[in-house]
Amino acid sequence: MFPRVHVDLRQPPEARWRFMDAAQCASLHALADTYLKDLGSLAEIAEQIAPIAAEHLDASTLAELRGLSQHAEIDEARLLLANLYYDAFRILIGCTAFAIDAPTGPIHARNLDWWAPNRLLTSTTWITAFEYGAMGPFETVGWPGMIGAFSGIAKGRFAVTMNAVVSREPAEPAASIAMLIRHAFETCADFDAAVALLSATKITADCLLLVTGVREGELIVIERTSSRAELRTAENGILVVTNDYRAMPGEVPEHVGELARTADARFLRAHQLTHWKRPMTPSACFEILSDAKVRMDMTVQQMFMHAASGTLDVRDPRGH
Repeated sequence: MFPRVHVDLRQPPEARWRFMDAAQCASLHALADTYLKDLGSLAEIAEQIAPIAAEHLDASTLAELRGLSQHAEIDEARLLLANLYYDAFRILIGCTAFAIDAPTGPIHARNLDWWAPNRLLTSTTWITAFEYGAMGPFETVGWPGMIGAFSGIAKGRFAVTMNAVVSREPAEPAASIAMLIRHAFETCADFDAAVALLSATKITADCLLLVTGVREGELIVIERTSSRAELRTAENGILVVTNDYRAMPGEVPEHVGELARTADARFLRAHQLTHWKRPMTPSACFEILSDAKVRMDMTVQQMFMHAASGTLDVRDPRGH
């Protein structure tokens, strides 16, 4: 069972993360150290992420980061790195996700695959419950210090998960996808509004977004480059997404990493299992996510979501 923390959106942005205790602040420092070790000089990194922060983070987001930096006693550049790691550097994070249509609203399941030493990303995982938002509460799955989202759910509205991908399109400073997903939860009343926002907003990093709603038929994959979006619809009421473009196959560059090379095999296995078993319960979904040809050694989170009921079940992939 991962811990759940609460963020009161009625509070001033600078004060929203002051609940973090010494252990949680220490986890934030450890995570930032890990990202920095991967990427090198903090000065060089700060120069690369500065345009995103200066031009594409709103005043409320910057105030949250500033307040968290002061509370956790972490340099603002290191905190920005922890939040913009994917956006700024297009690091390929391997993931497998799927959605199954149902009369009670689609179900949504995903593995998050991201390497870190000593299972740090699993051991520090927490669920953030954002309360008193303009459109209602929502929950995200992340880590101490992460104020955006790669995965989240809003009861009665929609759920979103992000998978990594790399296109041929050059990256330019634009909106952070992690911050945009959180913005969708704060401002979008329903599935259609979320899909419109996540499709139309220019972003820095390529990505694949699986979005599910609360009614039968509300499931879509948004394939994104920085400036373009293509929508991929369900096949027999099932959607599977890994780390490759399928609505925009010509976008895949010639030189891709090992995770991208495994994407097709994971896609085919998850596609096969979801069509054979059509999982409709958390246990059936976790069984597919844990299949030896779907789960990776670097899987750090597994989750089941059902936006209609607000169910969010997050598990350690190794059962601890």
